[in-house]
Amino acid sequence: FLSCTVILGSYLYNFCNTNLYKREEIKPLLLKLRSEIKPGDRIFVFKGAHLTYRFYNKTFNFKNDTFVCPYNMQNIVCADEIKHFCKKDDNDCYIIYSSEVDIAKNVELLHKTVDELNGKLIIKDKMSALYKI
Repeated sequence: FLSCTVILGSYLYNFCNTNLYKREEIKPLLLKLRSEIKPGDRIFVFKGAHLTYRFYNKTFNFKNDTFVCPYNMQNIVCADEIKHFCKKDDNDCYIIYSSEVDIAKNVELLHKTVDELNGKLIIKDKMSALYKI
């Protein structure tokens, strides 16, 4: 009985875990990124998109230098990290933001940092955006 419970629990966890990160709103961002990015460019994944980026990168397989803000990183620290990561050299840096929930604090800090770095919006929908610095 115990082994059946463990096996069934493991199967259900993996099923839920896989489907949880299959949010579709990040796909147009990644398709656009794939058409724009060049070798040497960087990818910065802002909070909210970290899990879906990791899931879909198995398909898109970006080989570029990437920084993914961990879930437990404070918003202000994540936004500040954009400056350090994106300004390492003269290559372009793309910032991905995507969230199931419209969290104004996340977006405010992100927009402020993108503005400070003279970034531009590439593609946007209600809860997702791709920026280029």
